[in-house]
Amino acid sequence: MSELIPNEEIKDEPAINPELEAIKAQIKKMEDSNARLLEESRGYKSKYQSLKTSVETTEKTKLTENEQWKELNEIKENEIHALNERLKNSEKRALKKDLNFKVAAIAKDAHDVNDIISVLPKELLTIDEENQTISGIDEAINQVRTNKPWLFNTEKKSNMTSQRPVMDTSPELETRSNEDQLSDALGDLFA
Repeated sequence: MSELIPNEEIKDEPAINPELEAIKAQIKKMEDSNARLLEESRGYKSKYQSLKTSVETTEKTKLTENEQWKELNEIKENEIHALNERLKNSEKRALKKDLNFKVAAIAKDAHDVNDIISVLPKELLTIDEENQTISGIDEAINQVRTNKPWLFNTEKKSNMTSQRPVMDTSPELETRSNEDQLSDALGDLFA
């Protein structure tokens, strides 16, 4: 065909021929179809944009949450590590105290318990970390006693006896109040 006639001119003209009317009907049908498709396309585009925005927001949220979980997980791991360190230190202190008490109980004649502990042969000591017990202390102290006897009292002091003091219950003792005894003692000191 040659030139298309604008829609306004076509509407005003009387029906010239049936082919032209058929073409006008097809053009009208195509324009309606194009308008409908354009409207559907705009609807789909807006749905696509909203879904795309929703997906991007969800992904950003997931990434943010994932990062937060990583940070929280790292913080918790650090707390657990710190608590484990504190527990180990507490267990070590408890074992040291237990060792001090056991050495003090076994080596009653030692000059200084810390000196004995510092020279204990460590290879004779067995530490059960699960039950928090130390064994082999007796053998280790006996070895220290034989190798370094100067760390122990070997003599008994002359004024020390192995007997308990006996209370004098003779009737000769005066019964005096504590205040009288205290004032006599203070008078003797300042006289």
